[in-house]
Amino acid sequence: MYRIGDYYYLMTAEGGTKAGHMVTIRRGTNIWGPFVECPFNPILTNRDRGNERLKNVGHGDLVEDAFGNWWLVALGVRDVNDRRC
Repeated sequence: MYRIGDYYYLMTAEGGTKAGHMVTIRRGTNIWGPFVECPFNPILTNRDRGNERLKNVGHGDLVEDAFGNWWLVALGVRDVNDRRC
């Protein structure tokens, strides 16, 4: 949960922790809701891009830099072989 300006943002990880993993976000003006889903959800995923080197992208966290820019840090893995990442 983040408060940015007049909005509360609820960011969630969805789709498990493998190929369907994604980050979605909703916002509302009250911490208790209701929250409106972002029309661009998922805001981060590679669930439909199985050939990418980075896989299972999800579990994001927002970070604001010293210049007021917002960045998303996220989990992702690289395949070592078929049995582990």
